[in-house]
Amino acid sequence: MRAIFFFFALIIFGCSSGIKDEASPADSTRVVTDSAIVVASNPVEPPIDPAETAALSFPTYSGEVFTEIEHEAAITRALLTLLGQYEMEKVVRIKSNSTITYMATNDYDDSKSKAVITETKTWYYNSARQLRAFMSAHKSDTDSTTTIYLFSDDKMIGAYQDNFYRGQDSGVTRGRWVSSKCPECGVYIQLNSQPVVTTMDETSFAAMSAKFFDDYNNMLNDLKRTAISRSKGHDILLTAEKAFDDTPYKLNYTANQSVYSKLLKGK
Repeated sequence: MRAIFFFFALIIFGCSSGIKDEASPADSTRVVTDSAIVVASNPVEPPIDPAETAALSFPTYSGEVFTEIEHEAAITRALLTLLGQYEMEKVVRIKSNSTITYMATNDYDDSKSKAVITETKTWYYNSARQLRAFMSAHKSDTDSTTTIYLFSDDKMIGAYQDNFYRGQDSGVTRGRWVSSKCPECGVYIQLNSQPVVTTMDETSFAAMSAKFFDDYNNMLNDLKRTAISRSKGHDILLTAEKAFDDTPYKLNYTANQSVYSKLLKGK
């Protein structure tokens, strides 16, 4: 079914050693001096000014359980707990939004008609400039998708996704994942006449995480290659020129200046 195909396409949619000689006093002095130089060249960045932050919230998620299968309920409870721990955390963000208007081909008679895709993505960082959450909203003439990912120590630890399909293949699919529940990390629920629940394993969770970080690197490359248009308060604004099926469109970014500066140092 198209919903299952879309989901799997979506998820498939980061010493040196040596021998220590007994050091003379002069050697000890040299070692201390060298260490001081290393520290000086890698200064610890101060935390982001609290005035720049806002409370993280997840207005789109639901704790509804759709079957009597206990594993679905356990995954949903664990994800709700995780979302609650993240909610209200003070964060800054990088946000992108785009609207793509193009000529789509009808699968049934090869006719063409105008189609529109809108998409908003937001990456959230804590005061130490660490990635904490990601949210996206995608909408087209045939489907809409809401996604939430949660992160700790640069690893994905939770995910939430709702897909709504319109037209001949109309239906709803919902995905819920929590890394602490691996190897049975999550559930994928297909809601038609009767709910169908599929258990998602570590391989699927890892594939989804890898797909996210590929897209994340694309975002970083956009920031690196695109000139700043202007600043607005604590943010900077950029517009990247992109293409979808040979149709050009603009991808607009709004980025917190402190996070932007740190991310570009690592590129």
